[in-house]
Amino acid sequence: MKNKIYSLGAVVLDHVISVEEIPKKPVKMKGRQYIKRLGGPGAVASVVVASLGFNSFFIGRFGRDSDSLFLKNTLFKLKVNLKHSLRYNSPDLHTALVIQDQKGERLVVSQKPKFFDSMIPNFKKINFTGTFLADLTWLNGAYQLCRKTKQFKGNLIVDADLFEINNKSKYIIENANYVIFSKIGLIHFSRIKSISKALEKLYKKYKKNFTVTNGSKGVYWIDKGKIHNIKPLKIRAIETNGAGDVFHGAFACAIEKKFSIKDALQYASVVASLKCTKTGGIYNLPTLKEINSKLKKNYVS
Repeated sequence: MKNKIYSLGAVVLDHVISVEEIPKKPVKMKGRQYIKRLGGPGAVASVVVASLGFNSFFIGRFGRDSDSLFLKNTLFKLKVNLKHSLRYNSPDLHTALVIQDQKGERLVVSQKPKFFDSMIPNFKKINFTGTFLADLTWLNGAYQLCRKTKQFKGNLIVDADLFEINNKSKYIIENANYVIFSKIGLIHFSRIKSISKALEKLYKKYKKNFTVTNGSKGVYWIDKGKIHNIKPLKIRAIETNGAGDVFHGAFACAIEKKFSIKDALQYASVVASLKCTKTGGIYNLPTLKEINSKLKKNYVS
C-alpha cells in the first residue's frame, strides 16, 4: 500500500501573465501570454506528493462556483484526494495575479476572503500518526492540525512564509516537527535580517532545528546549534513560481520515507531546482527518472 501524506492549506486560482520584464515602476504594458491555473502552497504541494507516487490527501476550502469546480477537477485529475476538504456556499475564492518575466522571476499579488480564517478543518477518520504538511495561510486549520499531530505523535511540516504572528502561529512554530521558513517569513517572525543570526536566535529559544529557503542561494538549516547550507542545482531558470511549494511537497515525501534531515533537504532542493527548468507549473513537474539522475542514489521510488 502506498504511503499517505496529507497537505493542509491554500488552493488558489492563479491568473498568470507572462511579460518581457517585470517593471520597477508602475507602467502600462502588454503581456505575452495569459494562463488560468491551480496554485496555492498546500494544493501544489499535494500535487507534487501525488506525482512522486504517494497517496495524496488535500485539506482545503472550495466554493460551489465554476472556478472552484475547475480547481477541484484539476486536483482530481492529478490524483489528489479531496474527501477531507471543506465546501462553502459563497462565490468568493482565494485568487492571485502572477506576473512572470522571461528570466523566471515573478511578482505575486494574492487576495483571500476574510471568512476563510475562521473555518474549521474536517479531520474525521484521519490517523494522525503519519506525515502532514501545512501552510500558514489557513492559520486556524494549521493550529488545529498541530494540536492533533502533537497528541498522536505524527510528523508535521510547516511552510512558514508570510503569516500572522499571534499565539496560534507561535504554538505551531514551537510544536511542529519541521518548520521551513522562506527568507521573508524568517525575517518577519524573528525580526532579524541576517539568516544566520535569525536561525541562531530561534534555536536558542526553541532548542529545535529550523530551515529557511533562500532562492538561488539554497537552503539553510540549523542542527544542534550549527548552520548548514545546501546549494541548488546549477540551472537556467525558466519559471520559479511555485518552486517553494514543490520543495515542501518533495520534503514531505522524503520525511515519510524516513530520510535524514540532510538527505530530505537535498532531495527537495533537487526537485525544486528541476521544477524551475520547466514551464507549465503543476502540469510539468520533474519525473522520478529526472530526479534520480541528479542524485548519487535513488531516494524515492
